[in-house]
Amino acid sequence: MIRRKKIRSKSTPTPPANGLPSSSPEPPRTPEPVPFLVAATREEVSQHAMIHSITTGTFEDVKFYLFSRRTRSGTRVDTPRPLFANSSLICKASPHFELVFSTGFAESGTSDMDAPFPRNRAAFAENYDYLEDSDLDDDPGDVGTDAALKGNAADMKRVTIQPTAFAGPSALLASSEPENALMENTAEDRDNTVTDPKSTPVPSSDESGGGGKGAVATTTSAGRKGRVVFVEDFAYRTWEAFIFYAYFGRVTFAPLRSQEKLYSTVRTNPFEPPPCSPKSMYRLAEKYGVEHLKALALEDLGSKMTTRNILVELFSPFTVTYNTVQAAELRYLHSQVAQEDLLQDLARWLGYLEEGKLPRGSAAIFHQLLLKNVRPRAW
Repeated sequence: MIRRKKIRSKSTPTPPANGLPSSSPEPPRTPEPVPFLVAATREEVSQHAMIHSITTGTFEDVKFYLFSRRTRSGTRVDTPRPLFANSSLICKASPHFELVFSTGFAESGTSDMDAPFPRNRAAFAENYDYLEDSDLDDDPGDVGTDAALKGNAADMKRVTIQPTAFAGPSALLASSEPENALMENTAEDRDNTVTDPKSTPVPSSDESGGGGKGAVATTTSAGRKGRVVFVEDFAYRTWEAFIFYAYFGRVTFAPLRSQEKLYSTVRTNPFEPPPCSPKSMYRLAEKYGVEHLKALALEDLGSKMTTRNILVELFSPFTVTYNTVQAAELRYLHSQVAQEDLLQDLARWLGYLEEGKLPRGSAAIFHQLLLKNVRPRAW
């Protein structure tokens, strides 16, 4: 008996409804995080990204939106601005982003990176958990302590804390963050520096009149595919410095406002990293597990402690939040506490604690200080 072999016919693709072959090209794909990059050095990852860009024409494949301004009410952040980066280098800096970019998250899909800020997304946030963030610009219409701290010169800012005219810890704590007054460009500076249409800020909720929705950014090109990520808990300036760190392993920190230093808002060296607040960068490094960057920020904070600003920094909302920073500043205070002027300041800050003017957790700091300095005596 002869068995006939069954010949399987090759499946024919179903033709389009109009009977014509499809001529639309498949959109370019955003490269997925490559597993071997975990063991690679930063230089090797950078070379990998460069090689990919040679064949695709695109180095940046992820776009971040971040808020850049604190409104005059002090309770809201707005003016989202875009930053572009290479996802492989970002993932190398923090493995957290491999999870963010993986399948199942909103950020894992691709979209048009050159599209304006989406109309259906609020261009402001009410729940920003670090409103003292000095990497946020202040609304130009701000008045009061912050406005008084801003110098008249366009390119230089001075921050001075006058102990004789001290108005209470609330004013001083608000000014303990460095870089708002130190780094904020004037309106004229911003008008002159924003030349790339892709980097033009989105109109704020106050300017758009739409409660933050419907605000759009200006752009001139379209069609570049990649991921778009909305970061709502860090400032534009902090993220810009983080991207630079992810690329080159370098970071520059601005002075603390409590240092009473002059600081130029104009970057005279185009090869230097964009400066940022060491406190803001510590927050970012803590959240994303970038231990080397966190150590750099902590080291910088420690180098900027003096007997004049230690109490301002120790009882700031930032220090109360992070135990490691608190411990480092307590060690410095313990080493200097015998100085007469510091003892007098401590008595005054104890009064602020009694009046309820210090952030929650300040009593525990005083307790730790007492444990370090009060020793039992033999009666």
